[in-house]
Amino acid sequence: MVTYCGPTDRRGAVWRGSIKRSATGRAITASVPSHDGPDAAAVAVLARAGLSWRLLPAASLDGGNRYAYPAELAPGEGAALAEGERAILAMHAAQLLTHSAAPYGLAITVADLATGKRRLEPIAAGWRQDHPDDDRVTVTDHLRRPLFTLPDTFAPVHAMACAKAAGWILSADSLDAAKRWTEELQQQPDPAGVAVAREAWEALA
Repeated sequence: MVTYCGPTDRRGAVWRGSIKRSATGRAITASVPSHDGPDAAAVAVLARAGLSWRLLPAASLDGGNRYAYPAELAPGEGAALAEGERAILAMHAAQLLTHSAAPYGLAITVADLATGKRRLEPIAAGWRQDHPDDDRVTVTDHLRRPLFTLPDTFAPVHAMACAKAAGWILSADSLDAAKRWTEELQQQPDPAGVAVAREAWEALA
């Protein structure tokens, strides 16, 4: 498990990885600067634990601040986990299916991605604010790959609203974020942000 920890008066923001050898054992932890990213924290905690496991694509648990990393003991083991991307998409489809505000068709679309009925494409599933110089927002997909970046004048919820308006498929958490911007805060997506998101979306077509 890797978690984002914000800055304190003693240190800057970090990504902290943790792992337990058993359910009752003490967690082993390791931290890296936030700009190194969560993957580096996962590698660091495995090194501290003395493990040579191979990390597989992570799943975002809450839109961008916590990630769960599956791993296999050695290359070639865990054939099912080798299809990690489809497993992650299946998880997102299940979350959308039980989401009170998600259209049923959206859950079916993501399920089709997971089962191979539809060509694989990224879904907007999280964001990062780990640039060393400012708080610009990078919207990421279900494998934490960057999709597009907006200036630090955009809040993460605003960035997700832009992604939705531009036509990106959104995860359940991302839908909630976009909804906070348009419904709770009664704001509209900035056309400039939508244009950036749309350009990135069209580049994948």
